[in-house]
Amino acid sequence: MLSKLNTSQKLLILVVIVSLGAIFLPTVIQKEDKVRKGVSGSNIPPIPETIATLTERLSKEGVFSSPNRRQVGSAEDSDGTGRGIPDIDGATLVWMVHLGEFPKEAAATEMRDKLRRMNFPTFHESYEKDGKKLWRLRVGPEMSVKRAEALKVRVEKASGLTGKLIRHR
Repeated sequence: MLSKLNTSQKLLILVVIVSLGAIFLPTVIQKEDKVRKGVSGSNIPPIPETIATLTERLSKEGVFSSPNRRQVGSAEDSDGTGRGIPDIDGATLVWMVHLGEFPKEAAATEMRDKLRRMNFPTFHESYEKDGKKLWRLRVGPEMSVKRAEALKVRVEKASGLTGKLIRHR
């Protein structure tokens, strides 16, 4: 077939083949280099933020901001959307169920683990009171007080403990 073509046609075919090679060859070479070098970067997520840090960051980003702010201390949603109640300084308040304070970390951890096995978002944190270290046990957060009240009822029924609804930053 090439023998029937004149010189200018053969030259045109050669230019097209060289051009295609110049376009696609670097792509093929780069893919081979990536395979040889191994994985670069990672899709492993970063360490989770604490509830307070996450709430503060999302508040600064405007995720929970509301144009219709209610009085601080109000037990209703900021604007009915379930986005939480903004505090005086603009930080968003979330609702938690406070289940108690434990003098021993092992007891708080045991109850936390029991509630987690029942799929409640539970955590404990330590603090000092009168020179003694105690552990608070809390469930949540919830952005809506209505959902927090429902969570409180479910947790009390499951744990046998009496909870108290609190606001948390």
